[in-house]
Amino acid sequence: MKRNNEVFLEDIIKVCEDKQAKEIKVYKLKDDFLADFLLILSANNFIHCKAISNDILATAKKFQEKYAGSEINCSPNVSGKPDSGWLIIDFNVFMVHIFIKDLRDYYKLDDFLENKAVIFHY
Repeated sequence: MKRNNEVFLEDIIKVCEDKQAKEIKVYKLKDDFLADFLLILSANNFIHCKAISNDILATAKKFQEKYAGSEINCSPNVSGKPDSGWLIIDFNVFMVHIFIKDLRDYYKLDDFLENKAVIFHY
């Protein structure tokens, strides 16, 4: 049986796919990292970034109603703004990074994580 955080992560991935996010990758982190998983995806532009983040937050609210008391922070901390090109949504057990493609290429977070995690979703 899947844990709540895995079910929630799958729900968030589905939202990202439905919103046509690009280059969706999930990294299962090793050892003592900030979270269990990092979900990284690319948005086409600032408006697309905002649409994806809004739907992720709406999904979190629905999940919170269904799974009250889980280890997931369904009122996540959000860092950055959609018009900055990089938005981070922190759910404690996993974090979502939404990038505009140019910034994703510039910061190369994927390259860093290749050695720190196991990739299990594209």
